Amino acid sequence: MSPRLLARVMAVLGLLVVLVLSVGGPAGATSDGASDGAADASPLLSAEQRAWIAANPEIQLGIVSDNAPYSFFRDGTFQGFSVDLVARIEALTGLRIRLRMGNWVQIYSQFTQGHLDAIEAISFTEARARTILFTAPYYLRRTMVFHDKERPLPKGDDPSILDGKRVGVIRDIYYADILAERGLNVVPHNEYRDLVSALAFGWIDAVLAPELTGRFFARETGFFSVDVAGPLPLTDLALEDFRFGVLRSNPMLHGILETALAAIPDAEMSAMVDRWRMVRPGLILMPGPLRLLPQERAFIDERPVIRVGFMPNYAPFSFLRDGQPHGFAVDLARELGDRTGLVIDPVFDVWPRLLDGLRAGDLDVVANMSFTEARADFTLFSRPYHQVPNAVFVRAGLGRFDGPDDLAGRRIGIPRDVFYQDALIDLVGTEAVTMFTRVEDMMRAVSAGEVDMVIASLPQGSALIRRLGLGNVEIGGEFLMDGIEAEDLRFGITPTLPFLRGILDRAMASIPSARWMELETRWLGPRLAQRAADRVRLSAEERAWLEDKGVVRVCGGAAPFPYERIDGDGTHEGVAGDVIRLLAQRGGFDWELVPATSREQALADALAGRCDILPFLMETPKDLPGWTTTDPYLHMPAVVATVLDRPFLRGMASLSGKTVGVARASPLHDALTRRYPEINLVPLESESEGLDRVRDGTLDATIGSLPRLGTLIARHRLSDVKIAGHLPEEHRVVMAVPRDAPLLGSALDRLIAAMGESEAQDILERWVTVRYERAVDTRLVWSIALGAALLIALIVLWNRQLHRLNARLNAANRRLRELSVTDTLTGLPNRAYMDSRMSETFAVCQRNALPFAVAMIDVDHFKTVNDDLGHAFGDACLRQLAEILDVHFRRDGDAVARYGGEEFVTFTAGATVASFHDHLEALRRRVAAHDVVYADITRRVTVSIGCYSVVPQRGQSVRDVLGVADRNLYRAKDGGRDQVVTSQGEATASSPEPETIEAQGIAPQPRPSG
Repeated sequence: MSPRLLARVMAVLGLLVVLVLSVGGPAGATSDGASDGAADASPLLSAEQRAWIAANPEIQLGIVSDNAPYSFFRDGTFQGFSVDLVARIEALTGLRIRLRMGNWVQIYSQFTQGHLDAIEAISFTEARARTILFTAPYYLRRTMVFHDKERPLPKGDDPSILDGKRVGVIRDIYYADILAERGLNVVPHNEYRDLVSALAFGWIDAVLAPELTGRFFARETGFFSVDVAGPLPLTDLALEDFRFGVLRSNPMLHGILETALAAIPDAEMSAMVDRWRMVRPGLILMPGPLRLLPQERAFIDERPVIRVGFMPNYAPFSFLRDGQPHGFAVDLARELGDRTGLVIDPVFDVWPRLLDGLRAGDLDVVANMSFTEARADFTLFSRPYHQVPNAVFVRAGLGRFDGPDDLAGRRIGIPRDVFYQDALIDLVGTEAVTMFTRVEDMMRAVSAGEVDMVIASLPQGSALIRRLGLGNVEIGGEFLMDGIEAEDLRFGITPTLPFLRGILDRAMASIPSARWMELETRWLGPRLAQRAADRVRLSAEERAWLEDKGVVRVCGGAAPFPYERIDGDGTHEGVAGDVIRLLAQRGGFDWELVPATSREQALADALAGRCDILPFLMETPKDLPGWTTTDPYLHMPAVVATVLDRPFLRGMASLSGKTVGVARASPLHDALTRRYPEINLVPLESESEGLDRVRDGTLDATIGSLPRLGTLIARHRLSDVKIAGHLPEEHRVVMAVPRDAPLLGSALDRLIAAMGESEAQDILERWVTVRYERAVDTRLVWSIALGAALLIALIVLWNRQLHRLNARLNAANRRLRELSVTDTLTGLPNRAYMDSRMSETFAVCQRNALPFAVAMIDVDHFKTVNDDLGHAFGDACLRQLAEILDVHFRRDGDAVARYGGEEFVTFTAGATVASFHDHLEALRRRVAAHDVVYADITRRVTVSIGCYSVVPQRGQSVRDVLGVADRNLYRAKDGGRDQVVTSQGEATASSPEPETIEAQGIAPQPRPSG
């Protein structure tokens, strides 16, 4: 039998004797108790060893204080795997072992100087073996390389990945000299906590530490970006052996410890390790089902809904994304609700108002709250569920922050009502401290040099540096003061609900370690840096209003799909949802969705003040007093739908005498009723009702927006309905805001202007296209599958499919025709259409000897407008000019089109040169008097016009006439712009310069002064 197996057998027998005969506790035994224990251990120990214990009943053992989860001091007691192991050795031997904790440097020094009898968790080296007796290793732990995932090490398992890097290790660790001999830049620290902090702050590039220890401190201190890069790429150093060490002058104690360790079965040793593998720092876990007191259960039955306040910008603990709550604390609150039966009603607001709400009793709980004596006057605190390090952030180049002495003479920014506010003011004085309601503003202030440094939680400050693109802000160091350490995150509970604290504490304690790990991995794991989103510069007043507001609430559900839809998980989908997300991202404000199931409910929420924005309206509803609208961000054509066999419309006259449906809430309802009394307009509740009534024959046609009607036709596969034509009217999509929030309206106008209609149009087309394809493909597959059984059904389905294909082909052809003749920006005919029309009219004039006149119109200094005010303003300018042209050239025989860029063309047949000149001059004055207004920007523009009139002769072409008009346009430009230059004559193929109208007494109009 091997000596080790014999020792194991002896250990089992000894354990039985101890269990039967032992009457004293191991750790706190008196000298008598120790003697009894020694006697009980007689089967395990030799007579000589028992005699030594009787003479030396107590020993001093050095143990590392920050070696969690192996050994650490918490809640007034020694804890960890090593502490459990020492207690087991006490039970086996009868020794009374008094623990002396400190960092490794301290206890190793005390041990080598003879002030300690033994040391725990020491690794064997040849050099140490000259003065120390080592037990056999009782645990092997793997040394890992840790890095910051924001500054990752190169991938690979070659030692060269550490070349040129600052590698942090524990001072006097057994392999420190070996690393230095290999040429590595070794940076020693006294504690693992300091190592992890130095890595997170960028003072070193890598840390060598045991995997469990490194992960424990990264988790406990909140340095979420610190993670394992891989095993130590030095195989002879990768495994660290844990042993007990005794000075060579005390071989008897060495033998006792060696015997006790050999007596502990491997399974028991593994169970002790596993117990601490999933330890939760600072949290007492009670395995098993949640057990509440009867009065606590009665409280939940009586008051099942609790209002919990969260900050909207405290990532990763609580934040709003797409209008929905997210984060570690949010998921933890939901977990507690699931375990207790409580319903969590989340309320998002800025921190000062959350505290005010808790004081006033408007909130039951506030999450992410740190304990202070002052807050304890109006708050009951739960146990902490996490700790977050606070960091000092400085402008690049200011230097490292090493402690409170570095605060002297500095301008310091802090969040208002933060838990260390009073202590900091007592230290540096009120004048040195600037308080900010929003952390975003505080981070911008240090970037702009308005303060020298700011203090914020490390994860929040780091996230804001990335999100706001503050490249000149860096971490100075960890913020620690006497009595102020890491920020403990707790639930703060109103004192009027004392039972609620016990419920939350018990529920947190019942969460299994695996679930805690799952939550932390999801929310607190390392994150890669994100590119800062494009931001739009708002005015100081607009930014201040948004900051004071904290969370902008959006009423969703007032418009039908594809414009709006609330998904099953509460996500705001559709055009409005995507637009709000884009504007919030570029405007830098947080928003929360107030969902509604109908337009009426959304408007009621708005009237009741439950929201600040209605994101998708065609105009300000009459039943929404006190609200106003933004500038339009979409222009959608109004169309007419009829059954398939009806002819296409040729203007509104085609609907004369017809019964036509239009939604009651549509802005077109009243306008169409006034303009077209000959049409029998029937008010409808929705566009869907209109399509149903067209199909059953009770309506001849129905009017609606093209995206909505197109989506309904595609979704329901209405192969017997078509889009029969366009109306001259259009739907102008706006947002609505309260009239008493003008700064919100102006901020939205600014963001809408920066977005531009083309980006909004892309969003619209994405929703319309995706939905159409999804509906058609799914239904078609099922139709073919179900119809394959019978030949007659196959024929019917085939015919129906042909109808669908024909309908889609007709729709595609119509769309192609529209695209081929219409300018998408202005809605006017495009150049291709104009060339065709002009050639036809020119030929008619040529055959009948009628006068033909054409004019080229160009916006003056348009490039400067684009450069100074942006392309969004330029697009608005062209659209508004197109509206003026469309109204101005509505006489019989007139035609106008966009010819390209900022150039337009118009022609007429049969008009005299003088009358056409007067008409163009009236246009020039009309344009010059028009204010182009867009996104709070107002500017006037002018046009230059070149005109030519001729009775076409045989052999002449439209190109000849256009060439003369174009030269006249340049004459107008050269003459000072903002004028009309007209000429008449006989154009030939060689296009000689014709006689100008000046000879007939009509001179070019001078440009007005200024």
